[in-house]
Amino acid sequence: MQLINFPSELLYNTFTFLTNEEIINLTFIHSKFYKMIHQPFFREYISYRPHPLVFDFFGNMCSICNQTIYILDDNTTYIECGHVGMHTYPNKNDLFSI
Repeated sequence: MQLINFPSELLYNTFTFLTNEEIINLTFIHSKFYKMIHQPFFREYISYRPHPLVFDFFGNMCSICNQTIYILDDNTTYIECGHVGMHTYPNKNDLFSI
C-alpha cells in the first residue's frame, strides 16, 4: 500500500511527530501532502504546537522552520536544520562578505 493511499486522519497523526523541516519537505513529494499541509487548521496547529527552536546551517535562527513564538528558558531545546540561510540575506553575495 502506498503512503498516499493512507487515510488523511492517519497521515495527519503521523505529521505531528515530524519536525517542521520534514513537514515542509513533504510538500514537495506529492500534491496530496501539499494540499493537506496547507489546510488552515493544520497550519494553525503547526504555528502553536510545541517544537524545538531551530537554527540553520550558519547558526542563525531559521525563519523557515521556526513557525511559532518561543519563550527562552533553561528548558528550551534546540535542533539544527539543513537550510543555509539564503532566505535571511538580501542577495547571495552578502554571504561572502561576512
